[in-house]
Amino acid sequence: MAIFYAQQVVDAIFAGRGDTRTPMRLALTANALILVLDPLLIYGPGPLPALGVTGAALATALGRTVALVIGLLRQRTPARAAPRTTMRWARSCAPARRSPETSWYG
Repeated sequence: MAIFYAQQVVDAIFAGRGDTRTPMRLALTANALILVLDPLLIYGPGPLPALGVTGAALATALGRTVALVIGLLRQRTPARAAPRTTMRWARSCAPARRSPETSWYG
């Protein structure tokens, strides 16, 4: 449970900085690991023991932990500046100035 909440905090920090791609990539990484580890730990092919529901929980915890560690390591890299498109969008939403030719009264 703590791993899930810590991952949410890391995702929110990235989103607050304007980086929404990194949380998506972290979620894809965690889910890919869970997809691979779930059958291995639930059914236990080969030398792995069949753990059932415990294996599913363990696979989820491992996948989320790996994504959390990657996210924490990515936090150490310097923040990137906001893209220029954001500023262009902000200017396009600014109220337009009225010219003398246009009037509120026609």
